[in-house]
Amino acid sequence: MKKDIYQRLANAVFTLNLPLTEKLSLEIVKKNLDCQKAILFGLVSGIKKVSDYFAKGKYFVPEVLCAAECFYKGFEILKSNLKNPLANKGKIILAVVKGDIHDIGKNIVKLMAEMDGFKVIDLGRDCPKEKIYEWAISEKPAIIGLSALMTTTMGEMEKTIKFLKEKGIKAKMVIGGAPTSLFFAQKIGADGYASDAAQGVKLFNQLIK
Repeated sequence: MKKDIYQRLANAVFTLNLPLTEKLSLEIVKKNLDCQKAILFGLVSGIKKVSDYFAKGKYFVPEVLCAAECFYKGFEILKSNLKNPLANKGKIILAVVKGDIHDIGKNIVKLMAEMDGFKVIDLGRDCPKEKIYEWAISEKPAIIGLSALMTTTMGEMEKTIKFLKEKGIKAKMVIGGAPTSLFFAQKIGADGYASDAAQGVKLFNQLIK
């Protein structure tokens, strides 16, 4: 029963059904089910499938925006009812680099990092290196995560990391996104690379030790 409702929630997000997403999220809370599992196996599972469809050209920007609305509506309901208080492991800045507007992967990383106890400062998409620097100075994060989904914006990652290091920013810098790789991360001087959100959170925990 529990597993079934999580799957139905995932499908509601994937099929862009906002009323059903809201209804199922409220039902999970009312029945005192595990909201953390509902987020992971429901909302995150659904949005990952949307992301896969977008990458394959089966979904387009309007569908992604609708799915994101479903995702955040469900998350808003479920997050406030998590049974276990979130830890405070430290601050992370997340940003999609300048020139890139694809942020669905970054948003999944944000959600999973917050659930794992990190305070995430989300600078959004198409983010210039100067803005990242300003926030790094004011917030002093332990980690800065950069995302890119297009090969044409990968170079901006290298520029951003070089700029931040030259400015004396000491935070660990990690990258992710479909066209990136561990080899590329090492080449541009990043401190780490993650192939997906789960690996990203695992990497964050390794870097703060």
